[in-house]
Amino acid sequence: MGLRERILRFLHAGSPVDPDPDALVEAADVPLVQGPLLLSRLESEGIDATGIESFDVVTNTRSRMRIMVRHADLAAARDIVERP
Repeated sequence: MGLRERILRFLHAGSPVDPDPDALVEAADVPLVQGPLLLSRLESEGIDATGIESFDVVTNTRSRMRIMVRHADLAAARDIVERP
């Protein structure tokens, strides 16, 4: 068995871990202007959401907002985000 085969076997070992339903995951990355509106829309639909402003190092400004929701609410949140 060569080194490559050992590394591949090591990387593929173990079972996949089930995601924590209460862990925060990113549902969307939207312009900063739309962020608060989307947060209130998600909360009115019963989804607990948090907004994190993204800082752009190059332009030295905050221009985007990451919308974070619980992993259990991710599919419903993405459906709401994609609605017009």
